Amino acid sequence: MSGQADESTAGRRPTAFLSYSRENKAQAAELVAGLELAGIDVWWDSHIEGGAAFAKSIEAALEASQAVVVLWSRASVGSDWVLDEASRGRKLRKLVPVSLDGTKSPLGFGQYHVIDLRGWKGDPQAAEVQAIARAVRAAGTQAPPGRPEIPVAPVVNAPRRGLLLAAVGATAAGAAGLFGWRQDWFGPDSA
Repeated sequence: MSGQADESTAGRRPTAFLSYSRENKAQAAELVAGLELAGIDVWWDSHIEGGAAFAKSIEAALEASQAVVVLWSRASVGSDWVLDEASRGRKLRKLVPVSLDGTKSPLGFGQYHVIDLRGWKGDPQAAEVQAIARAVRAAGTQAPPGRPEIPVAPVVNAPRRGLLLAAVGATAAGAAGLFGWRQDWFGPDSA
């Protein structure tokens, strides 16, 4: 059974979800053409069928893709949709950030290397497109996020009498320290 699963996934093309602002649709379309030419299947909102619920379609595509390519621009950093999609990509550890116009990543995304497309002229075989395709392929090889294991300290079974004696000793030491401090502060005659 596992051999069949390995064979079926081995021949599949890498997949990317494309997040962008409507103002950048022409550049997004050129990038989609370049990525598909580079062997990447790209899902973007033009794939939403009539009558489909936007949020459900987008969420399903985000989860199914192996990379989330976010096109940062002056317009997209203010888009709630783009920020939500980028946040999901970050959470799933499959974010591939791209800057269309030199816009810096918004707060929370600055720790990720951004592929710069400012000099890109729309050539589908340009080095910038190839860099994004490589990043998509690399994102597909990362392990899915899991809950980090938190080490638990072993419980030491100390006898109750020992704990009680330790507590009494700590209280006595604290009282002696307070008495000594009071003597130093107010002088020996103040007791």
